[in-house]
Amino acid sequence: MICPVVRFELSAAEPERARHFYRAAFGWHTVAVPDTGYTQLLTAGPDAPGAINGGLVHDAAPNAAPVIVVQVTDVAATLYDVEHVGGRRVTGPVPIGDHGHSAAVTDTEGNTIGLWQPTR
Repeated sequence: MICPVVRFELSAAEPERARHFYRAAFGWHTVAVPDTGYTQLLTAGPDAPGAINGGLVHDAAPNAAPVIVVQVTDVAATLYDVEHVGGRRVTGPVPIGDHGHSAAVTDTEGNTIGLWQPTR
């Protein structure tokens, strides 16, 4: 089964500065989610074919690299598979409201990859 990239996550020590950057540099819409330290980064309209939107996380020590998020059919099974082939579980699975479950792993090279299982 192929798991498509469906989202990306960036982090920022100064979210307002980062929001301004992405708006000015790329024309992305930014939507701060109140009381969460999270900003939606809309790179295209929500219904644009092939659009991959993302998020910006307020973090005093930002990640050195962006995190891609892949959609999986079973986050628990994917966590098992990742660990079986040399990766490592970082978080999860964690329910995200009634939208689905998320987790994070690292691959064999130390790259962080988000996992997303939407509620069907």
